[in-house]
Amino acid sequence: MRGIGSKFGVVLGLTMVGALGLFGCASYTNVPEAGRVGEAENVNAWGTRAVLASAITEVVETHPARDAQGRYVVNFPVGTYREQALRVIQDLPSGAMLPGEGGAEGAPVYHVARLWLRASSAKVDVVFPSTVEGKTLERAVTVWLRGGPMLWDVQRMQYWAPGVITTPGLYVPVWEDELRAQREAEKAAMAMESSSVDGDNEHASGRTAEPVSGGESEGDGSSGGPGLYREVDD
Repeated sequence: MRGIGSKFGVVLGLTMVGALGLFGCASYTNVPEAGRVGEAENVNAWGTRAVLASAITEVVETHPARDAQGRYVVNFPVGTYREQALRVIQDLPSGAMLPGEGGAEGAPVYHVARLWLRASSAKVDVVFPSTVEGKTLERAVTVWLRGGPMLWDVQRMQYWAPGVITTPGLYVPVWEDELRAQREAEKAAMAMESSSVDGDNEHASGRTAEPVSGGESEGDGSSGGPGLYREVDD
């Protein structure tokens, strides 16, 4: 009987692990350091909405900052679709706006500088406004979360010394179809330019250019990062 119970326990444990693998894991997402244009496309992946909403809400409620009309701006990473940004805005405390909206000028800004998501763990870097002795300055914090796919709990807040996390430039989210069309046009223009350069080189050398093999792959940018962080007390 003991052997049967042990086998049953093993089978039950494996079944629970399998269920967690099917229903409890979010997709891999990594948005590299701010300013690296074109590498933030995964911020639109399914499951990131809840992570962003939970992290930004925690920072806004812990460090509230609003203008006279009770408004504040949320600056998302470059490449965020407008549809995604508006969905996240809906889940935030009242008063949230996007850059470029009417009345957004002059409102305090919360910048999403980095998003890291792996299965049930996530980290979001947020640069937020802080007033100290009457002076407004920017501070940075990493929000650590666990959960998924739609419910995320904040585990801790990790604060950084000034300048450790770069403040991103303001980005006005574009509708998905417009952004995709823009990227396709850029790819086509780059292909035409490359073709023109290759043709000029062939004409100048008087021989046909041979294909180059063994080029480096672009990679996913997940190894890139802003360097070593130096943590400070809140």
